[in-house]
Amino acid sequence: MTNGIADRYSIAKKRRPSQKEIREAIGKQLKYIQKNFLHIEELIQVGASLKQLSNRQENLLDIVLFL
Repeated sequence: MTNGIADRYSIAKKRRPSQKEIREAIGKQLKYIQKNFLHIEELIQVGASLKQLSNRQENLLDIVLFL
């Protein structure tokens, strides 16, 4: 099994990737994002402070967590 970065580059390098390949690559990326958000939510529940984030980072996090 390859890692996520190699998957992205293999799709990006192809001249015309098939719809199936595109769909699978997008699905993998969404799973990585979901995993990262679960970790962020766990850290927040444990009591991690978000005070070190800039205003822009806080706004982006709020938007993404709202979705």
